[in-house]
Amino acid sequence: MTNESGRVSVLPFFRRLSWRLLNVYAPSVAIGGLTILVVATLLLPPSLDLPLFLFLTLLSTSIRWLGFPIGGVTNSLFGIVDLMTLLLFGPVVAGWQAALAILLHSLLIYIRQGRRTVWATLQLPLFNAGLKAAMALISGAVYLALGGYLRPQGLETNLIVPGLALCGSWFAVDYGAWSLLELFAGGRQRFFQWTHYAVMAALMVELLPLPFAFLGAVISAHLGIRGIVAFAAALLLASLSVNLMARARSRLEARVVELTTLNRVSDEIIRASQDERDICEIVYRYASRVVDTTYFLLGLLNEDGATETLAILIAEGERHEPRTLPVGGVVAWMQEHREPLVVGDLRREQLPFRPRQVGTDAGTVRSAVFVPMLAGQDLIGFMSIQSQLPHSFSADDTRILSAMANQAAMAIANLRLQRQAQMRERLEREVHLASEIQRSLLPSSCPTVPGFELSFDWRSAREVSGDFYDFLALPDGKLGIVIADVSDKGMPAALFMALSRSLVRAALLGASSPAEGLQRANRWIVKDSSSDMFLTLFYAVLDPVNQTLTYVNAGHNPPLLMYHDERTCHYLDKHGIALGILDEVEYQEHTISLCAGDMLLCYTDGVTDAMNGDGDLFGEERLLEIARQYCDHSPQEIIDHINAARESFVDDQPAFDDATLVVVRCANLEGHSS
Repeated sequence: MTNESGRVSVLPFFRRLSWRLLNVYAPSVAIGGLTILVVATLLLPPSLDLPLFLFLTLLSTSIRWLGFPIGGVTNSLFGIVDLMTLLLFGPVVAGWQAALAILLHSLLIYIRQGRRTVWATLQLPLFNAGLKAAMALISGAVYLALGGYLRPQGLETNLIVPGLALCGSWFAVDYGAWSLLELFAGGRQRFFQWTHYAVMAALMVELLPLPFAFLGAVISAHLGIRGIVAFAAALLLASLSVNLMARARSRLEARVVELTTLNRVSDEIIRASQDERDICEIVYRYASRVVDTTYFLLGLLNEDGATETLAILIAEGERHEPRTLPVGGVVAWMQEHREPLVVGDLRREQLPFRPRQVGTDAGTVRSAVFVPMLAGQDLIGFMSIQSQLPHSFSADDTRILSAMANQAAMAIANLRLQRQAQMRERLEREVHLASEIQRSLLPSSCPTVPGFELSFDWRSAREVSGDFYDFLALPDGKLGIVIADVSDKGMPAALFMALSRSLVRAALLGASSPAEGLQRANRWIVKDSSSDMFLTLFYAVLDPVNQTLTYVNAGHNPPLLMYHDERTCHYLDKHGIALGILDEVEYQEHTISLCAGDMLLCYTDGVTDAMNGDGDLFGEERLLEIARQYCDHSPQEIIDHINAARESFVDDQPAFDDATLVVVRCANLEGHSS
């Protein structure tokens, strides 16, 4: 195995060696200590007061249960009871009492929490029981060798040296053995942490109180069982008081650490708030300081709402590549409940969803915590942390994990909002540019045609439009007039409009007749467009010399033709199929004559389909009424009246379709149309 510099790494070798030593060391201590205790019992059968022995065993177990956390390790005053037993009955009985108290305490823990296997249940208790047996035998031998004696009647000065040796050897063997265990289990770094925090704390809370064992032995010698009970009550009361104070102090320290951690997480997230992956890495790194993250999963709900990305996936301590999967059951549960879920024992509790499997051996997982990543009420993602041990996650763990998760969720939500704002701003710029380009494609003013007045109005419901109009200068002074409407809306319609306008313009300018021009334009549009869009189009050729209008209608709204002298209005309703639907289409053209005052009104359906708040349409009847009422006015005035009436009709309702008007009015022509 090589490291990043390419050199062979020796760390895995030493790690494997440490685990092998651990697997030899722990059983050796267990078997060796208990074996020596059995041999000593056989060689030196002790005298035993069984009721008192059982009482002291239960007392030692109770005091262990009232242990208090200091320096990351649970300490207790059980050593006073064990050494008191040694002073009353000798090292062999003390060894049995200490070992039985350890096993009884472990049994109570097993009943409360449970374990994975028999070996996991017995491994540390057997090690500790063997160690306590060895401690009793070794410290007792040292005590007796230095002139100490059993059942002391008082606190004589000649017991000072043996007593100190008893306490010191008891403590040295205990923490020396545990230090080796930590070294083999976690390496030098864990060993130094252990010696710095755990051993230094134990010197104060476990070693210094050990001489009280002599006081208990003396009280027992003078007062008998009553004195022992009184001493036990005082010891239990002292243990309970220290337990409560230590736990309060531990909670306070945990709160300080929690706030400090959250501040650090917040600072790092702020600095890394431009990358979702960096934010996830920060959460994982700090979560690893709170709980064991051998099995860790952090999933982010993607913005499509249908998929989730497993940004960080740690299984059995190994990192796996991120992956994107359909949304799992945990997301649905989190979206409904929006709170953490702690499962103490998966063998006894059933999950309300099927979790993502973290690791290859899902059967080894015993407990889990699922934490939502919430930004307000929005679910951004979740954390799933699993453990091979039951009841691995406390309420404090869950609280700090939730706080970190929500900090990360807010940062990710803000980052996504920033990205969305940037994308929206970029899109708005692009759409605005497209709108400017589209406007530049359309005529900005009407051409001058002798004897005719023309005007137009083009309004887009959005930034870009699917409507267009055009004026074509044709031979012999003729003018081509185009008005068209694409079937879709928005940017797709605008792009199709630009394509269609170019093709229509090229086809009409090179055609011998309006019908031929539209037929050619239709073929080109069908050939060059792969979309399902089409367009309706009205095309008219105005001949000012002959006073005629020749038109072709490709599925467009029929224009209104108002005859001035008859005061009648007709629809030019002869039309064919829209452009872009069928490949080969024949269009029919029609010619009408015009006279002075006649008016042609062309429009798209955005004019007549304008809707008010009650759902009513502006309609062709209103358009026709305005055309009759203002037919003597100029084309621009007619357009202004139409727009004013339409805006009054819809009130404050937003436009949902583009609206285009082209008005042509015949003026100062002699003769009558026929």
